[in-house]
Amino acid sequence: MKKKVYFVRHGESEDNAKKIFHGASSRLSKLGVEQAEFVAERFTKLPVDIVLSSNLGRAQETAEIITKRIRKELVVSDLFQELIRPSELNGRTIDDPVTVQAKKEINDHAHDPKWHYSDEENFTEFRDRLKKAFLFIEERPEENIAVVSHYNAIRMLLTVMLDPEATPELFQQVYSLFHIQNTGITVYERGFNKIDPDNWKLVTWNDHAHLG
Repeated sequence: MKKKVYFVRHGESEDNAKKIFHGASSRLSKLGVEQAEFVAERFTKLPVDIVLSSNLGRAQETAEIITKRIRKELVVSDLFQELIRPSELNGRTIDDPVTVQAKKEINDHAHDPKWHYSDEENFTEFRDRLKKAFLFIEERPEENIAVVSHYNAIRMLLTVMLDPEATPELFQQVYSLFHIQNTGITVYERGFNKIDPDNWKLVTWNDHAHLG
């Protein structure tokens, strides 16, 4: 079955603007709303049958702006939410000593599927959730799907497409190589290449021409 998926990172959030770790309730900033409106206009020219979204505020708000503009159904799922970080990091900056130490300990234990710093989602849990998210997309009957998600989640989707049992090292390579702007569009398709119709192809990464 032919399928095309447009992954969209949410618009700038209030916490993005402050360069701090997001809480689940972080909403779009004024700029983020403008970005979402720009990408919504872009989607009026793309064939989209349905919009899937993370349940976190900044993503869902972006998705609602898109669906209002293109008049399509919105399905919200926590499968597409961002990597769940330790709650004690919410509101802290990236260079905060507590943040630096926590990230070091988490990275040092990334291969241990049972280890947790506190209440975060460890690497194995994050990877396996995004595997379920990808299966959810594959099993949808629609041919053209837009998915509004997050910085790390979209890159983990790419990682599990490369290898469902991906290691922390592979994810780190993807993380380092592939940057995503707010409302950047990444496109995958399957079934359009006659030579290799059964495998997914990366068509576009981080297209943000709508931002000017």
